Amino acid sequence: MKRTSEDYIICYFDILGYKNIITRNCIEEKDFIEIIRNITKMMSSIKNNNFFLNITPKIYCFSDNFIICIKYDKESVDEQIGILSALITCMQIVQCKLNTLNTILVRGSIVRGKLYCGKNFIYGDGLINAYMLENEIARYPRIIIQKEFMENIIAECKNLAELFDLKKVNINERNVFCWHNKYTYDIVFESNLITKEEHEQRYNEEKEDIKVIRDFDGNYIINFLEAINFYEDDFIEEISMKEIYKLEYKKTIEFYFRNFSDNLEIVKKLLWCCDYANKFFLNSNEEKMFNKNSILNKTHVNLDKICKKFLIEYARKDNTKNEKMHLEYLINTIEGL
Repeated sequence: MKRTSEDYIICYFDILGYKNIITRNCIEEKDFIEIIRNITKMMSSIKNNNFFLNITPKIYCFSDNFIICIKYDKESVDEQIGILSALITCMQIVQCKLNTLNTILVRGSIVRGKLYCGKNFIYGDGLINAYMLENEIARYPRIIIQKEFMENIIAECKNLAELFDLKKVNINERNVFCWHNKYTYDIVFESNLITKEEHEQRYNEEKEDIKVIRDFDGNYIINFLEAINFYEDDFIEEISMKEIYKLEYKKTIEFYFRNFSDNLEIVKKLLWCCDYANKFFLNSNEEKMFNKNSILNKTHVNLDKICKKFLIEYARKDNTKNEKMHLEYLINTIEGL
């Protein structure tokens, strides 16, 4: 039995505002316990499905903290790109369901690093890096992918494209996993493992699922609202599941505005949610979800007054360049709503 740390892909996330939710009794204890149970069920389903090419992830849960660890084999680049793609898909679904059906916002990170994974405990630099990225860089209800890791994945795919002299494609964070899937289909077809008809069918079925986007501060984040498109053809009576998820996401953000409008740090996070959702739906040629008037009508929160507080905070001389960048982003977000 190995007693040393090994390479892992690590996903770490926790519930945002956990302390405030508990102390203010915004969600009844029995309901909150049920939410935690739902998350652990989601974690179990990740562990027991075949997303990861017969590799079983290690799952750790404590209070509102959740960790998924998957062995990383640097000798098998194709396999690792596929595993990261599967992990991101899982987290798109988990984050989307928590934000909508469970009224819970989460923040987290995905990194590659060294770990020792015991039966009941976990240890290593990888976990420290995942925690630091989540706690110090993520800030908002988003799951950040370690920049070096994501850029290495993109570089590997560009190398594959050059190696096989494939048609030149601008491979980036938005299309890298879709490109790799299609590249894999080509290899399988050329190896005579599938017919031409099966190959064409897989190409046609390959969804342009944008798993990762670049946020305003340059960080790579999981594009979790894309998961609602997984359910666009599912209906309950006359309402599509996609529309239900959209309505529930809006209700979640309004719930937090109503309960935490006196906490500027939480308001900053909610403004990011509004901006992210508006950009997502506008990019999908749909109407934006949030504006200042609708927030005022639903929650009695006056964002213009909050904007003035941010402007005062921005004018402080002891602000770092990084803090000014975030405040400027939030001020522009309010003005654009």
